[in-house]
Amino acid sequence: MCGLLLLMFIEQQRVNILYMSIIFLTAGTYANVSVKVAWFNNNFASLTRRAVASAVIVSFGTIGGAISGQIYQDKQKPRYFLGNTIAFGCVALQTILIIILRFIFIYINRRRQILNDDQKQQQIKRYGGSELIGDRHPEFRYTL
Repeated sequence: MCGLLLLMFIEQQRVNILYMSIIFLTAGTYANVSVKVAWFNNNFASLTRRAVASAVIVSFGTIGGAISGQIYQDKQKPRYFLGNTIAFGCVALQTILIIILRFIFIYINRRRQILNDDQKQQQIKRYGGSELIGDRHPEFRYTL
């Protein structure tokens, strides 16, 4: 996010700061992908759900690449303010959604922690038995 903000608001003559912003932008872009894939894979118990989660993350990244070709247009040179603003909005939205998801995981973990044995057995039966239940199992805890 810092890299995008610097690109959007620093004057073109300050090449050293713009270069630094590109480094921040690139490091932030590629560093968060592996963290998201690992986090999502840790939060799904079955192999099928893990595979689908990984595919969805990669698909969204690919869709973003296709869209970026349309929002960064030649007529915006050299600042590409509209493209950078849209990219910043997407990064900000992603950050907000991840924070919300983290709070949801905390809430679910706390609810599962206070279940008694009867309630746990009831949930296991509700979701198809202990072999089929996966990450809905009362003993499963989401990784934060």
